[in-house]
Amino acid sequence: TDPVYVVDEEGRFTHVNDEFVELVGYDRETILGSRPSLIKTDDSVDRADTQLSRVLSTDGPDTVSFEVTIQPRTGEPIVCEDHMGVLPYDGEAFNGSVGVLRDITEQREYQHRIEAENERLAEFAGIVSPDLRHPLGVAETRLELAHQECESDHLHKARDALDRSQALIDDLLTLAREGNKVTELEPVELAGSRRLLEQC
Repeated sequence: TDPVYVVDEEGRFTHVNDEFVELVGYDRETILGSRPSLIKTDDSVDRADTQLSRVLSTDGPDTVSFEVTIQPRTGEPIVCEDHMGVLPYDGEAFNGSVGVLRDITEQREYQHRIEAENERLAEFAGIVSPDLRHPLGVAETRLELAHQECESDHLHKARDALDRSQALIDDLLTLAREGNKVTELEPVELAGSRRLLEQC
Protein backbone atom coordinates (compact mmCIF):
# COMPACT_ATOMS: atom_id res chain seq x y z
CA THR A 1 0.00 0.00 0.00
CA ASP A 2 3.06 2.31 0.16
CA PRO A 3 4.51 4.14 -2.85
CA VAL A 4 7.31 2.08 -4.45
CA TYR A 5 9.85 3.14 -7.08
CA VAL A 6 12.78 1.64 -8.95
CA VAL A 7 15.63 3.77 -10.32
CA ASP A 8 18.16 2.38 -12.79
CA GLU A 9 21.95 2.76 -12.72
CA GLU A 10 21.64 6.05 -14.62
CA GLY A 11 19.32 7.49 -12.01
CA ARG A 12 16.06 7.32 -13.98
CA PHE A 13 12.73 5.86 -12.88
CA THR A 14 12.04 2.47 -14.46
CA HIS A 15 9.10 1.38 -12.33
CA VAL A 16 6.57 3.02 -10.00
CA ASN A 17 3.42 1.53 -8.51
CA ASP A 18 -0.05 3.08 -8.48
CA GLU A 19 0.43 4.50 -4.98
CA PHE A 20 3.54 6.35 -6.13
CA VAL A 21 1.66 7.82 -9.10
CA GLU A 22 -1.14 8.94 -6.80
CA LEU A 23 1.34 10.49 -4.33
CA VAL A 24 3.24 12.63 -6.84
CA GLY A 25 0.33 13.53 -9.12
CA TYR A 26 2.18 12.91 -12.39
CA ASP A 27 1.05 10.28 -14.89
CA ARG A 28 3.16 7.17 -15.17
CA GLU A 29 4.43 8.05 -18.66
CA THR A 30 5.86 11.34 -17.37
CA ILE A 31 7.54 9.68 -14.38
CA LEU A 32 9.17 6.75 -16.18
CA GLY A 33 12.46 7.82 -17.72
CA SER A 34 12.63 10.96 -15.56
CA ARG A 35 15.10 11.63 -12.78
CA PRO A 36 14.05 11.94 -9.11
CA SER A 37 14.50 15.71 -9.37
CA LEU A 38 11.08 15.67 -11.08
CA ILE A 39 9.42 15.06 -7.73
CA LYS A 40 12.13 15.64 -5.09
CA THR A 41 13.58 18.91 -3.80
CA ASP A 42 17.27 19.55 -4.56
CA ASP A 43 18.17 18.89 -0.94
CA SER A 44 16.30 15.58 -1.00
CA VAL A 45 18.06 14.52 -4.21
CA ASP A 46 21.46 15.26 -2.63
CA ARG A 47 20.45 13.37 0.52
CA ALA A 48 19.35 10.34 -1.53
CA ASP A 49 22.65 10.35 -3.44
CA THR A 50 24.58 10.44 -0.18
CA GLN A 51 22.58 7.57 1.27
CA LEU A 52 22.96 5.53 -1.91
CA SER A 53 26.72 5.98 -1.68
CA ARG A 54 26.58 4.54 1.83
CA VAL A 55 24.73 1.45 0.61
CA LEU A 56 27.17 0.98 -2.27
CA SER A 57 30.25 1.24 -0.04
CA THR A 58 31.93 -2.03 0.87
CA ASP A 59 31.17 -1.70 4.59
CA GLY A 60 27.84 0.09 4.21
CA PRO A 61 24.38 -1.09 5.30
CA ASP A 62 22.11 -3.14 3.03
CA THR A 63 19.31 -0.60 3.33
CA VAL A 64 18.93 2.97 4.58
CA SER A 65 16.05 5.10 5.79
CA PHE A 66 16.08 8.86 5.50
CA GLU A 67 13.74 11.82 5.21
CA VAL A 68 12.92 13.38 1.85
CA THR A 69 10.55 16.10 0.69
CA ILE A 70 8.36 15.24 -2.29
CA GLN A 71 7.07 18.12 -4.40
CA PRO A 72 3.96 16.76 -6.16
CA ARG A 73 2.69 18.19 -9.41
CA THR A 74 0.10 20.21 -7.47
CA GLY A 75 -0.35 20.97 -3.80
CA GLU A 76 1.90 21.31 -0.80
CA PRO A 77 5.22 19.46 -0.32
CA ILE A 78 4.94 16.01 1.27
CA VAL A 79 7.49 14.85 3.85
CA CYS A 80 8.27 11.16 3.43
CA GLU A 81 10.50 8.55 4.94
CA ASP A 82 12.44 6.86 2.15
CA HIS A 83 13.48 3.22 2.73
CA MET A 84 16.04 2.47 0.03
CA GLY A 85 18.19 -0.47 -1.01
CA VAL A 86 20.03 -1.60 -4.13
CA LEU A 87 18.72 -4.05 -6.72
CA PRO A 88 20.43 -7.46 -6.94
CA TYR A 89 23.77 -7.21 -8.72
CA ASP A 90 24.34 -8.71 -12.17
CA GLY A 91 27.87 -9.86 -11.52
CA GLU A 92 29.55 -6.76 -10.14
CA ALA A 93 27.44 -4.30 -12.13
CA PHE A 94 25.18 -1.91 -10.22
CA ASN A 95 21.63 -2.23 -11.59
CA GLY A 96 19.95 0.56 -9.67
CA SER A 97 18.01 1.01 -6.47
CA VAL A 98 14.53 0.40 -5.11
CA GLY A 99 12.71 2.49 -2.54
CA VAL A 100 9.53 2.58 -0.50
CA LEU A 101 8.08 5.91 0.61
CA ARG A 102 5.95 6.56 3.67
CA ASP A 103 4.12 9.84 4.16
CA ILE A 104 5.12 11.30 7.55
CA THR A 105 3.92 14.87 6.91
CA GLU A 106 1.40 14.83 9.75
CA GLN A 107 3.97 13.40 12.17
CA ARG A 108 6.47 16.15 11.32
CA GLU A 109 3.83 18.88 11.60
CA TYR A 110 2.79 17.51 15.00
CA GLN A 111 6.43 17.36 16.11
CA HIS A 112 7.00 20.98 15.05
CA ARG A 113 3.87 22.08 16.94
CA ILE A 114 5.03 20.29 20.09
CA GLU A 115 8.50 21.82 19.82
CA ALA A 116 7.01 25.30 19.41
CA GLU A 117 4.69 24.76 22.38
CA ASN A 118 7.57 23.50 24.53
CA GLU A 119 9.62 26.55 23.61
CA ARG A 120 6.77 28.89 24.58
CA LEU A 121 6.21 26.94 27.81
CA ALA A 122 9.89 27.14 28.74
CA GLU A 123 9.90 30.88 28.07
CA PHE A 124 6.76 31.32 30.17
CA ALA A 125 8.29 29.27 32.99
CA GLY A 126 11.42 31.41 32.96
CA ILE A 127 9.31 34.55 33.33
CA VAL A 128 6.96 33.21 36.00
CA SER A 129 9.60 31.48 38.12
CA PRO A 130 10.88 34.64 39.89
CA ASP A 131 7.30 35.72 40.56
CA LEU A 132 6.61 32.39 42.26
CA ARG A 133 9.84 32.22 44.23
CA HIS A 134 9.75 35.76 45.62
CA PRO A 135 6.66 35.41 47.85
CA LEU A 136 7.90 31.99 48.99
CA GLY A 137 11.22 33.59 49.93
CA VAL A 138 9.39 36.23 51.96
CA ALA A 139 7.34 33.53 53.67
CA GLU A 140 10.47 31.56 54.53
CA THR A 141 12.10 34.64 56.07
CA ARG A 142 8.99 35.37 58.14
CA LEU A 143 8.86 31.75 59.19
CA GLU A 144 12.45 31.86 60.43
CA LEU A 145 11.68 34.97 62.47
CA ALA A 146 8.58 33.34 63.94
CA HIS A 147 10.57 30.23 64.75
CA GLN A 148 13.04 32.32 66.80
CA GLU A 149 10.19 33.69 68.91
CA CYS A 150 8.33 30.46 69.66
CA GLU A 151 8.19 26.72 69.09
CA SER A 152 5.11 25.26 67.46
CA ASP A 153 4.19 22.23 65.36
CA HIS A 154 2.36 24.66 63.09
CA LEU A 155 5.69 26.28 62.18
CA HIS A 156 7.22 22.92 61.30
CA LYS A 157 4.23 22.07 59.09
CA ALA A 158 4.48 25.50 57.47
CA ARG A 159 8.19 24.81 56.75
CA ASP A 160 7.29 21.45 55.17
CA ALA A 161 4.64 23.16 53.01
CA LEU A 162 7.15 25.79 51.83
CA ASP A 163 9.75 23.13 51.03
CA ARG A 164 7.13 21.20 49.10
CA SER A 165 6.15 24.33 47.17
CA GLN A 166 9.78 24.98 46.22
CA ALA A 167 10.15 21.38 45.07
CA LEU A 168 6.97 21.64 42.98
CA ILE A 169 8.27 24.79 41.29
CA ASP A 170 11.56 23.04 40.50
CA ASP A 171 9.73 20.02 39.07
CA LEU A 172 7.39 22.16 36.97
CA LEU A 173 10.28 24.22 35.59
CA THR A 174 12.17 21.05 34.69
CA LEU A 175 9.12 19.62 32.96
CA ALA A 176 8.50 22.87 31.09
CA ARG A 177 12.08 23.19 29.88
CA GLU A 178 12.67 19.57 28.93
CA GLY A 179 9.24 19.05 27.45
CA ASN A 180 9.16 15.35 28.27
CA LYS A 181 5.98 13.62 27.18
CA VAL A 182 4.45 10.65 28.96
CA THR A 183 4.21 7.87 26.39
CA GLU A 184 3.56 4.83 28.58
CA LEU A 185 1.36 4.26 31.61
CA GLU A 186 1.83 1.57 34.23
CA PRO A 187 -0.45 0.44 37.08
CA VAL A 188 1.00 1.00 40.56
CA GLU A 189 0.22 -0.57 43.92
CA LEU A 190 -1.52 1.93 46.21
CA ALA A 191 -2.08 -0.30 49.23
CA GLY A 192 1.06 0.95 50.95
CA SER A 193 0.15 4.54 50.20
CA ARG A 194 -3.34 4.03 51.59
CA ARG A 195 -1.95 2.70 54.89
CA LEU A 196 0.44 5.64 55.09
CA LEU A 197 -2.43 8.08 54.59
CA GLU A 198 -4.48 6.35 57.28
CA GLN A 199 -1.59 6.71 59.71
CA CYS A 200 -1.39 10.43 58.97
